[in-house]
Amino acid sequence: FIEITAAQEGTWEPLASAHLIGQEQLPMAADLHRSASCVTLKVGEAALLLRIAGKDVAVLVGGWEGFKMPKPGVAGTPGTPGVSGDRSSNPPRKGVNGTKGVKGTKPEPPEAGRLVVRLYALQGPSRGLLKVRQEQSGPR
Repeated sequence: FIEITAAQEGTWEPLASAHLIGQEQLPMAADLHRSASCVTLKVGEAALLLRIAGKDVAVLVGGWEGFKMPKPGVAGTPGTPGVSGDRSSNPPRKGVNGTKGVKGTKPEPPEAGRLVVRLYALQGPSRGLLKVRQEQSGPR
């Protein structure tokens, strides 16, 4: 729950608020025949109901795309040397083969991914899904 208020002579008047809403209020996209025409959730997404002056004005739905946890590297194991045989002995002794080493794996760094959002207007002439401009800033 997020609330923006204005202080006026000892009272706090709410100007805007946002409430986290879930599957109890919004259907999953897979549960609907025509999910493109209404607000839905996908697995891993969260939604906020945006209110201004006590009125529901929009639903903001978002989730992370491309997030990866780091993976540690695995050390390789060295091989063992073989023992050479002796052909000049009587009887000749056979040598012993060595074993091949096992290659290790490199660690993989984490990836932050990016936040992907959809904004649905609940009032006004542009009711429905709105285009949201998305930019990634900072080093990649």
